Amino acid sequence: MSPASESSSAQAARKALADRLQNLRRDARLDGQQLSALCGWHPAKTSRIQDAKIAPCEADIRAWCVACDAEDQVVDLIAASRSVESMYVEWKRLKSAGLRSLQESYAALYEQTQLLRFYTSDVIPGVLQTSAYVRAIMSRSAGSRSEEDMEQAVATKMERADIIHRGMQRFLFLLEESVLRYRLGDAAAMAGQLGHLLTVISLPRVSLEVIPLAARRTLCPWSPSWSTTKPVCRSSLSGVPARRR
Repeated sequence: MSPASESSSAQAARKALADRLQNLRRDARLDGQQLSALCGWHPAKTSRIQDAKIAPCEADIRAWCVACDAEDQVVDLIAASRSVESMYVEWKRLKSAGLRSLQESYAALYEQTQLLRFYTSDVIPGVLQTSAYVRAIMSRSAGSRSEEDMEQAVATKMERADIIHRGMQRFLFLLEESVLRYRLGDAAAMAGQLGHLLTVISLPRVSLEVIPLAARRTLCPWSPSWSTTKPVCRSSLSGVPARRR
C-alpha cells in the first residue's frame, strides 16, 4: 500500500457500504434518478455514493433506506458508516505523524500473524519490495514530506520486510503478471526488484504464483488485498490458471 494513498482497508469498507446501498436500491426496483427524486437530491450524488467517491452522512443513509422501504437497515448501515469514518480518522492521524510512524503502525500485526496471503494487481507486495523499489514509489507520493522522513520510512519498511527471512510466518502471494511489468522505478530499480523476487521465492515459507496476462478471465482483476489467518478480504479468482514463478 502506498503511504500517500488512502487506507486500502478503509476504502474497501467504504466500497462495501456503497454496494449495500446500491443493492437496496436494486431490490426496491428503483433506478438512480428515481431514488434521487425520492431523497430530494441530484442524481450525481447518488452515483458518487454508489461509486464510493463520497461517504453518505447519517441523514443520507436514512433517506436512502426510507426511499427503498428498508427502514430496518438504518441502524446497521449507520453503524457500518461510523466504522468506516473511524478508519479514515485513524489513517489521517497516522499520516500526519509522518511516513515512518505510518510504516511502524503495521509492524505488530505482521509479527503476530502466522499466515499472510496477498493478492495484488498493481505493485509488488511490501514484504517483497527492495529499498530502491520502495523509494521509487514513495518519491511519487510523498508530497511535502522531507527527504529525511522518507528515508526513515524506507528503512522502517525494510526492517518490517525482513520478517520474511527471520520470522516463522508463512507467506502466500498471488500476483497479476502486469505487476512484474509496471515500470515504477528506473531500470536499475526494476532489475534489482525482479532479481530479489527470484531469491525470495526460493524460501520454504514463501509461495508465489503469477496469473498470466494471456489467461482467460472469469473476473476482472480485483483491487489489491491481503488477509491473515482469519481472511478479511481475499479475492476470488476461480477458473483462472496461475503459474509459479
